[in-house]
Amino acid sequence: MLNYVQKQSTELFPVPIDFGARIPSSVTILTGTAAAIKMSDGTTASSTVLVSTTLAISGTEAAATVKAGTDGEAYSISYSVTLSNSAVLKETFRMLVKDEI
Repeated sequence: MLNYVQKQSTELFPVPIDFGARIPSSVTILTGTAAAIKMSDGTTASSTVLVSTTLAISGTEAAATVKAGTDGEAYSISYSVTLSNSAVLKETFRMLVKDEI
């Protein structure tokens, strides 16, 4: 489980989460979505800090690419994946944007 990511506002990189420990054998991830909320006021921030709300799936990992953000702002980012047995798994982590001076 991923709890925390820190990035600078100019960075762009994928953040993978491995759901493998929670997926039964012979079950696969079919689809996944991501959403972001600005923690200071609870507003939706998906278009601000996510390149896409569709997760890239590779085996038992799901990843969104994070971008931009406001220096000093924290975001709550949630992944939701649908499995081949129709189960839905969710993981949430926090991302802090902090530009180095």
